[in-house]
Amino acid sequence: GIPMAVHLAFLAVLCALLPGTSALCGDHRTCGTCLTKEAREDGCFWCYTDGSCREVGGTPPLINFGGCAAENVTFDSVNCECRPDRYTSCGQCAALAHPSCVWIEKDFEGQLEFYFEATSSGTSYRYAAEPTVFSKGRCWSGNGFGPTHTVANTTFQIGAFKASAQYQMTPTNGWYWAQCTVPEEWMAITIIVLVLGAVVCGCCLCRCMLCSRKLRRNEPVYFNNPLAVQRS
Repeated sequence: GIPMAVHLAFLAVLCALLPGTSALCGDHRTCGTCLTKEAREDGCFWCYTDGSCREVGGTPPLINFGGCAAENVTFDSVNCECRPDRYTSCGQCAALAHPSCVWIEKDFEGQLEFYFEATSSGTSYRYAAEPTVFSKGRCWSGNGFGPTHTVANTTFQIGAFKASAQYQMTPTNGWYWAQCTVPEEWMAITIIVLVLGAVVCGCCLCRCMLCSRKLRRNEPVYFNNPLAVQRS
């Protein structure tokens, strides 16, 4: 038979020849670990379809996401907290429990662009995917004044090319924060007005109390002296 040492040497050579990026991406089990700077440089992205970390595939300028729909691809770890794969409705997303998330109404657009440059020859390609129209609403990072991180950039190596990717999201039909009744920034404005109103009322109340105390101190005080002798 073939000696064990030969088997081991063959396996070592085979592992060295096989691309290691896909395996590295597949080792990440959470969105946060998948989208670290180091992982993204390996071409990793998070697919919300099945909650998996995958590798950008294909040959520039034609690339693919391994069967993951473009609307379910993210390179930005900021959106991991808002978990659009779990928070699938406004009620689940736009809640006080998630102050750093907003619910974006459906039919908004996302645009993904790539720029590739060959590391050896300097040949470059630019590829812009067709804009993706989100047929469903999406939980996104944001605050009381709107969605944040609507533009995300990343760089990675794919084969002999260095790639730069930019994703841009444009909300078109409104968004909600902390509730699902008052749209867009009006909820934050309402809270600010209420807080300012409470502060003004508190200041007025304190001023009234101080004025009342001052008036009491200025009132004349009359003493009844039982030891005083009345003269006839």
